[in-house]
Amino acid sequence: MVCGIAAPVRGMTRNAQTIQRTLDSISEESWRDLDHGLKQIPQPPQPGTYPYEEA
Repeated sequence: MVCGIAAPVRGMTRNAQTIQRTLDSISEESWRDLDHGLKQIPQPPQPGTYPYEEA
């Protein structure tokens, strides 16, 4: 999952240290929350907003 998430960061810089520092700054809890939220998006995804149920 981290590879896909790194794409927006790579859009801002190509500096590998900056990318890694940015990814490292995201807490484990935030990664879990993101993973939980992404699983709630219907597949295939459609444009729009989706309700989010907290874990």
